[in-house]
Amino acid sequence: MRKNKYIKLLEYLGIPNRWSRLNASYALESKIVSFEKIKNYYSTNVNGGIPDAIILEIAEIIANYQYDSYRNLWKEYPKSRKRYSIFDTKDLKNPFVYWKIMDYLKVAYTESYQEYACVILGVNKEILQKQEVYKGWYDIK
Repeated sequence: MRKNKYIKLLEYLGIPNRWSRLNASYALESKIVSFEKIKNYYSTNVNGGIPDAIILEIAEIIANYQYDSYRNLWKEYPKSRKRYSIFDTKDLKNPFVYWKIMDYLKVAYTESYQEYACVILGVNKEILQKQEVYKGWYDIK
């Protein structure tokens, strides 16, 4: 009760209080906005090396994955809600995102998997093979 009176007094006087950071509410960015950011990111990086339909499919998969991750982290770490409220394209460099893309391309486009994966991830075939080995190590655990 005492804390509430103190906060009300500070708000009345227009003085920021030390609990304001914890009381700030940050809403999660929608999946549609995240999808658009991911689509634009991969569209600019690919420069026409992959059909737009594949980019849209990958953007949808990654948007769903990242939204679920952000939602869980947003709930689990309330002090970091500002970080997990808005999608950041630097998170697309995460190995789990690479592996999601690789898994999807392996299933959907078996014959041209390596070509598409190298273009969309911006790596050569040697690095792609190393990523597959790393994924194998992770999957074995």
